[in-house]
This record gives sequence, C-alpha cells and structure tokens, in this order.
Amino acid sequence: MADEHSTQAANGARSESAKRVASSRPAAESTANSGDGPAVVDEAFVDRLNNLFAAVLQANGQEYSVSYAVRWVNATGGGTSRERINALRKGKPVKDLRPDSDEAAKIAAFFRVPTSYFLDPVPPEIDGAEQNRLIQQRLSSYRRGTIPQRVYYLFTTVVQADGRPYPATDVARWINANGGKITNVYIQKLASGERGERPQASYLQWIGKFFGVGLSFFYDEDPPEIDGQYQNAIIMLRDPDSAELQQLYGRLSPLQQEGVRQLMITLARDNDPTFVEPQREHAD
Repeated sequence: MADEHSTQAANGARSESAKRVASSRPAAESTANSGDGPAVVDEAFVDRLNNLFAAVLQANGQEYSVSYAVRWVNATGGGTSRERINALRKGKPVKDLRPDSDEAAKIAAFFRVPTSYFLDPVPPEIDGAEQNRLIQQRLSSYRRGTIPQRVYYLFTTVVQADGRPYPATDVARWINANGGKITNVYIQKLASGERGERPQASYLQWIGKFFGVGLSFFYDEDPPEIDGQYQNAIIMLRDPDSAELQQLYGRLSPLQQEGVRQLMITLARDNDPTFVEPQREHAD
C-alpha cells in the first residue's frame, strides 16, 4: 500500500503543478454537444480536470494515470473510458462530458473532491497530499467490501514493477494455461460489478491463485491487508527467467549472494525512491 506521507519531491511537484494548472475561471456548461454551430470546449473544465491529475499525486510523486481513474469509475457504477478523458485533457470536445454530468461527478469522486469543484465560479484549492491520503484510505477499505471491490483492490494493490496493473488478458491467459477457464471480459465485468456480487467461487479461486491469495480473501469479514510488492514478487517468480536467476543465485558463495542482493536493492531504490529494503529474518 502507498505510504500516506508524501516525499519532498512529491510535495514540490504538487505545488508546482497546482500553480501551473490551477484555474479560477468560472466553469460554464460545455457546448461540445450542442447541435448549433461548431463544438466548443469548456476551457475551465479542461483546466480543472488537468489540475486534479497534476496536483493529486501518489506517494512516489507520480500522477494517477487516466487508466487508474477509469478503472475506479467503471468499477463503482460509473461509465467512462481512457479515450474520453484523454481527449478532454487535450482540449478536445467529448460528447456528453460536461462539468455538470454524472461522468464528471464520478471523476471528481475518484479524486475525493466535491462535484462542485467543476462548477463553482472559483474552485477550492486542492491539497494533493490530503486527497491522496483519502484515495488510499478508500482503497484499503475495499478489502472488506463487496466481492467486486475486493477484486478491484487486488488489481490495484498487486501491480507490476512499473506500477501498472496486471491486464485482465494476462490474468485470464495464466488461469487458462494452468487448468482454469475464464475470459478477460468476465474478469473486467467482475471487477466492475456487472457480474453481480456473488460470482462463482471457482472463478474467485483462480483469480486469487494468480495474485497469490486464498479464496478466504473474498469471503472473510476482515481479511488481512495485501503486501502488493510481496505478492508481485510471487507472480514474477513464476516466470522461467526468474527461475533461472534463482538457480544461478544458488550457485554463488554467501559473499557473492550478498553482493547480488545489495546490487538489486540499489537498482530497486533507483527505480522507486519510496522503496523500503525488506527486513531479513535472522535465526536465533
């Protein structure tokens, strides 16, 4: 789970982003969907949307991706797409996406700001660190929520080394190759709640196997928090290349193994400034 305390770099990025993008222009109703004359984009709406992405950063200082926001919106009863949000962020007209639309309200809800953020003549200042804390707090609560929320929690918490979620196609491919049977479309609909709140346990069991958790995760009243980095390591160790590295590592002397370990820690820290070195258990 992301650390609630932002790094200095993240705070600096938030401050600069907010200064650069924040707009006090009144938001007017978009005429992009008007049938009279050429489509016109509500520039204040565009500015405020971009301000949210620029000001509300993750603990590592990176923006929440459009895909991340879209996944949450669609998993919680809304409807949008990367194409629609990306087009609006670039200042292009998008059919029915207005400051007062339900779609805009769900985008605001993702960032934990009121819908009025897009509508008020002068929007409130955004506290990026606080909004990120609220987003992470909400995510943590999903492990105790409905089954679709728990599936969403897994996909959002157990991510690849570059921070991207595992695509449903990759999950389905692994399941089907290991004795299960599922489609990526079904997985996507399960995460969005379109398959109801009580899907077949067999599907959940296979999804759990991919992420390295038991079936009880989906049914226990208060399942333990998931260590995303640890679970991702389990997934990565299934890769044949990882198995080869383990075999080579086993042929090294203890001193050489420690040298390799320190090198990997350095590389991991270079890739992610928030990386925390795992604690080693020492025998008594």
